[in-house]
Amino acid sequence: MPPKLRGIVPTPYEIPPSYMLRERPQRVDRPLSVTVIAIYQFLRAGALLLVLMSLWWDAGDSMGSHAGFGLIVFLVTQRISILHYSQLSSMLVIVFLLTIYFAATGIGLLILNKWARRATIAMSGIGIIRLMFVVGMLAHQHSATLTMAQQMVLSAFLFLDCVVISSLINHAQAFGAEG
Repeated sequence: MPPKLRGIVPTPYEIPPSYMLRERPQRVDRPLSVTVIAIYQFLRAGALLLVLMSLWWDAGDSMGSHAGFGLIVFLVTQRISILHYSQLSSMLVIVFLLTIYFAATGIGLLILNKWARRATIAMSGIGIIRLMFVVGMLAHQHSATLTMAQQMVLSAFLFLDCVVISSLINHAQAFGAEG
């Protein structure tokens, strides 16, 4: 006599394939570098949130009080800088959308979504192109010179964007992509 399985006695008949349980896809562990990139995306979103709150709270003040703050906004928002006080409302919208973007891609990377991988690679590629454009424009202006600290920060952004792209391309299998 066959053993009972939760009150059901197995029968000698064959189970139709439509009733059979499908095998679950094998779970792939998230690579450490993908986790680090997701944390980097959350840090970018957090920094943008601080910029957004600062811009929102200081909207009534004159932009003259933000002499050093413009550089922070310039660096954190992928080289978007405040040019005039009249552009503050559009800057708030851009910073808000980038905050949502970075938070969403961070979550997407943690749960290994293909769209998050593609979006992060695309934004890093755009960041590299923007950086090259900014450096190229500054190179053609004879009066514009970068300090050593500015050069190091721009080099760090270039390095981080290259590492993000390289790592996400190398770990395509974790996202179920071909490459």
